[in-house]
Amino acid sequence: DNYENILAGDVNGDGFVNMIDVACTISSLTGAAPGVFDSHAADVNRNGIVDGDDVAAIANIILRGGCPDANHPHAIDLGLPSGTCWACCNVGAKSPESHGRFYSWGQCYENNPYLYNWDMYPYGDYDDDEDFSRLVDIGSDIAATGYDAAAMNWGSPWRMPTLDECVELINNTSSAWVVQNGVEGRLFTGRNGCTIFIPAAGDVWYRDHYFQGTDGLYWSSSLVVDYPCTAYFFSF
Repeated sequence: DNYENILAGDVNGDGFVNMIDVACTISSLTGAAPGVFDSHAADVNRNGIVDGDDVAAIANIILRGGCPDANHPHAIDLGLPSGTCWACCNVGAKSPESHGRFYSWGQCYENNPYLYNWDMYPYGDYDDDEDFSRLVDIGSDIAATGYDAAAMNWGSPWRMPTLDECVELINNTSSAWVVQNGVEGRLFTGRNGCTIFIPAAGDVWYRDHYFQGTDGLYWSSSLVVDYPCTAYFFSF
């Protein structure tokens, strides 16, 4: 079955996960008329059946899916195989919906003046001729180093995600494009019912902000070793 773009737990299709969805699921299991009922959304643990475990998972989304308070960032446990937790918001953000700050790869501060191009990049230059000799080697994985914007701005144990951790997030959550508090982005729901919202913050090139509200573009800590003028990024 295809779970693409299904908001886990939203069994009545109103864009929210709340006690109405719990009631609809219970009604379906007891044979009562549930009204609008999406079995894909009700199958939160993605095991192909809707049962009492899914009722508990939907309740867990309601109870644990959001941040416990306004003191961001929070580490959100999505039940990933590695045990990795993800932050509830971007670096520099005051809420999950805020875009936060924009950084070049390996840079821990926003440019001043607000200009992003190769001339302003602190670790070398590149002219599209596949001559990488003017690039500074700051490592093939900058997680938890002095080049990690999350580690440097938030402190340990915060750090950037690796490429493998981005892949793990995609492969072990369901996700849906949503509007959260007026902001476009993608909501990722773990198999334990907990969620993170990642805003479609776009990116910056020179002084222009592109794709705001339509694309999420986020650095991983992993360099493309065979083409070291770029790093892997997570996009949606």
